[in-house]
Amino acid sequence: MPTKLKKDVTLEAGKSYTLVYTMYKLGSYLFSDGSVSSLAEGKSAGKTPVGFVVDETKRIAIALNNAGGDKKQWATTNSQKATTLWTQSEQGLRDGIKEYNGVDAERGGYKETWVSSKTRNQEVRTESTNFPAFYAIKDLTPVNGKKWYVPGVGDWALALKLFGIDDPAAGYKAAKPAINPWSKATTQGLGYKYQNIVFTQAGGTPLNSWYWTANQWNAGGETAITLTTKAEGAFFGGAKLKSSTFVRPFINY
Repeated sequence: MPTKLKKDVTLEAGKSYTLVYTMYKLGSYLFSDGSVSSLAEGKSAGKTPVGFVVDETKRIAIALNNAGGDKKQWATTNSQKATTLWTQSEQGLRDGIKEYNGVDAERGGYKETWVSSKTRNQEVRTESTNFPAFYAIKDLTPVNGKKWYVPGVGDWALALKLFGIDDPAAGYKAAKPAINPWSKATTQGLGYKYQNIVFTQAGGTPLNSWYWTANQWNAGGETAITLTTKAEGAFFGGAKLKSSTFVRPFINY
């Protein structure tokens, strides 16, 4: 195991030294064969990690990297696309997060991504270049026969709570949402560093930008819900559909 000392130390012959390590139990990773285990166990068996488990009961995992690499538009035109819009308020966020129950959630990311009835013109978003953020998901390799999807607000809330955001909906306002800090109490004292380690040690990309959700606000039908993450904390927001930002897939394995 590589060791990085806080300062230069001269080791003398004939003397013994004690090295003290701080070990963290980070959680479980999803591997390309569908198995779930610690990173060390999976890699020692020659497996390739593809995601990090954010809810073991619901079997939800977040991908280690963004889909398609660069930023994508949610849609190529600023007009209402989703059949169900979210009330743009803190209570609207809370209601959506509360109703979330995994892949079967009516406003969850899976159905918004893969079910045609969730789009006003009956398009499956992953099949249409009119939805670049969703189209980027199309050719991702399934795991256990399950497909990746653009996460809904409920999916993101699972990840945020695991990574230390105690109340992801707290303080939301359309004009100026509150930044919710990363808790050290629920992340072994690590705070923001927790998710940073989770992704980087597996060759992934930490959450350090803003990302699409699969949901739309009821703000004239032109705005999709976004999530912003940075060292200070995280918050939900919104952006015009023709804006471009990152897509971080989730999967119900």
